[in-house]
Amino acid sequence: MPEQDNPLVFGLNPNADLTARLNDSRSMIATLIDTQPSDSSAGGGKSPEQIVKEMIEVEFLKLLPEDFKMIEVEDKLRTMKHRKLPETGKAVPLNMFLFQEIQRFQRILTIVRTWMQNMVLAIDGTIIMSPELADCIKSMFDLRVPKNFLFDPSGAEISWLNPTLSGWLSSLQNRHYQLATWLGKGSTERPISYWLTGFFNPQGFLTSVRQEITRSHRVDNWALDAVDQRADVADPRNTIIADDAKIEGKSITEPQEGVWVHGL
Repeated sequence: MPEQDNPLVFGLNPNADLTARLNDSRSMIATLIDTQPSDSSAGGGKSPEQIVKEMIEVEFLKLLPEDFKMIEVEDKLRTMKHRKLPETGKAVPLNMFLFQEIQRFQRILTIVRTWMQNMVLAIDGTIIMSPELADCIKSMFDLRVPKNFLFDPSGAEISWLNPTLSGWLSSLQNRHYQLATWLGKGSTERPISYWLTGFFNPQGFLTSVRQEITRSHRVDNWALDAVDQRADVADPRNTIIADDAKIEGKSITEPQEGVWVHGL
């Protein structure tokens, strides 16, 4: 008999075995990190709290992007429209999707900034060091993402998962760049390609694209449920698409219908 049971025996996809092994490995590594000594040495080195405070003040707080001002966001959205639709503002499906993504991102950004500032205040003794703040400080000392950045008090996932703190903060910056660039495009322009995995709700993005295509064919009486999605692989030389990107002297433009996506 095999030492490892095949996931198919339990009606699971073979990827379930990969997921289980990854979870076991991450759990083991997390246990090793949790059990290693983190106190300062007898030679008078800095304490973990002092190290975390310097990391936050010198590096991490400066890495955080600026907050979205929701009044300004709504003013810009009112002028944004689709080239094939008569509607403007939030009546355009992708504009509404952008507004919802910015709302969720701003929530995460506020949580991260508030917790980082509170960690500094707790280390200085200005506010009480709660168990949650102590856990956050320990996670940041180990360069792991604090649970408060990933889950709400009910345990529901509120942001993206990343095994390292630097990778998570880098993703935070990249997500802000995509949303801010899209918002600043103007009344009729849009990004040439979308980082699909950089959205909180990628399925909602694809649904919004289908809604726009359906509405642009309203004279043909297209129904949303009857529209099928299809993916075509782009030219391999077009792997990274920038706003001013050109291939063999020809500018890259939006497709006539649908969207370009990258980052899968």
